[in-house]
Amino acid sequence: MKPIQLDRWLLCTALDRTRIFPVDLSHCCDEFGNGFGTDGNHFFVRALAAGEDYDTVRAYLEEYYETHHIRSMNDTLGHDISDPAGAQYFCPWEADRIRPLSKFAGSHKIGPTPDDDLDRIVRRLLGVVASIRRRGFRQYAMLDGFPRIYTIVDRDNHRRHVIRDGQHRIAAISHLGHESVLACYEAHYWTPSWAYRALSRVTSPSRGAGARPDSTTPRIVRADEIESWPHVREGRISAEEASVHFDKMFGDTAADTHTTSTTS
Repeated sequence: MKPIQLDRWLLCTALDRTRIFPVDLSHCCDEFGNGFGTDGNHFFVRALAAGEDYDTVRAYLEEYYETHHIRSMNDTLGHDISDPAGAQYFCPWEADRIRPLSKFAGSHKIGPTPDDDLDRIVRRLLGVVASIRRRGFRQYAMLDGFPRIYTIVDRDNHRRHVIRDGQHRIAAISHLGHESVLACYEAHYWTPSWAYRALSRVTSPSRGAGARPDSTTPRIVRADEIESWPHVREGRISAEEASVHFDKMFGDTAADTHTTSTTS
């Protein structure tokens, strides 16, 4: 166990439990708009509903990853933006974090996904389900038991919680009938305790606090504050284009519009 991992565990379980709060699984989604909960449309939840055996889950996910591929901002919008970042993937509300499409190769979040990576994803997902069935879902007993999230608020003030990390666990407990989960804001997760910061300045002065800086992901993203989103403010994308991106990610048909289908 790394010292920073122990520090986070102590903060969440004992020193600062205000970091942790319950969220309704039916209000959770991934960063492409796929929903969790017992009636969620997330492909992990649907794969497990099809059957908990390796072949069934693999066949479901293989088809999903073949027909749902990561798209650049230009492809999502249907036209090119002037900034070179348009050929890559980014969210207008997250400072920096512009990623080439190749970054998603082998990702469990979206296709395309090679066979070796698919095998790893299937085994991990089934392993999480099996572990929860055996031991229960005791989040405070886990070293890293709290999914990291941020919250989006649309123009009608409806809220959804975007799962940044912990999708296998969220899908597994959705499948097993859980209704809520304890979560932590992404921005809070990367903030170490004052004791850890002080110790790091002594033991590793060249590294400053000795931990990753606070996340560039905000705790809450509001659609009515679109003009202040980092990439809009910097002129990389217009407010109108950012609004289109937001609606395609988190609108009612998000699961069908954010990817490119290889069969169409």
